[in-house]
Amino acid sequence: MPDPLLETIMALRSRTDRSPPTLAEAALTDLLREGHFAAHLRRARRHAQAARDALVAGLSAAKNLSVAVPDQGLHLVAGLPDSLADTAAAEIARGAGLGVRALSSMAVTNAPRQGLVIGFSGFAPEVLQAAATRFAAAISNN
Repeated sequence: MPDPLLETIMALRSRTDRSPPTLAEAALTDLLREGHFAAHLRRARRHAQAARDALVAGLSAAKNLSVAVPDQGLHLVAGLPDSLADTAAAEIARGAGLGVRALSSMAVTNAPRQGLVIGFSGFAPEVLQAAATRFAAAISNN
């Protein structure tokens, strides 16, 4: 705690929290100080990037999708051809094993954009790529 803030923070704590979780705070302090949290973030970013890249590779088999590849995050947006409603595409994607939401369901305008929001968190890259490839094959036939 910076010295100029110590007195104010201690006064606030005495009014709001008489039993601070010192064990948890000490563990968190060690985690941060020893660099374990930073290492965890690096691993998590690598995993998310591998999952994203595998998903994009699988989706690239569909000639009628436009995929916006994000630099960060755990979702991407895939644009659909005009002939395919995103609600129908979402059902096909779910059947292929992808976690998706119809983009139009999130719209606040009267002319919602058609597309899919596809999550890539929590799955192994090979599982995502296989599911995306199945989905790409299914919508390529539409």
